[in-house]
Amino acid sequence: MDPIEVFAKVAGLLTVGLGLAVFTETVVEYFGKPVIQLIPRLDDLVKGLLIKYLALLAGFGLAWFANYDLFTPLLSEFGLNPYPLLGPVASAVMVGGGAPFIHAWIEKWRGGKSLRTTGIKSP
Repeated sequence: MDPIEVFAKVAGLLTVGLGLAVFTETVVEYFGKPVIQLIPRLDDLVKGLLIKYLALLAGFGLAWFANYDLFTPLLSEFGLNPYPLLGPVASAVMVGGGAPFIHAWIEKWRGGKSLRTTGIKSP
């Protein structure tokens, strides 16, 4: 393949991954966060960690069931033949782990503190 085609394919796959991560973050923010806030005996640090890992698991599940795979085509373009599960698992972790990064970036951009690093703010 031409390097321009490879770049376009990778850019398209990264865009899809970003969309999946934003979707994951939105679902966790609107459905997971209120449920975790209702747990009275947990401190803010534990609640923040629960939200973080809930986003990781939700993103992992979404990317896995969407059959999203960024790494296998990318590695095959460089002549590597990865183990068949490496690409989907790494891509799913990228989507699930990217959701908290997106949230943290948006919170910092708005001038607030991130829920992922300081726990949960009061509503």
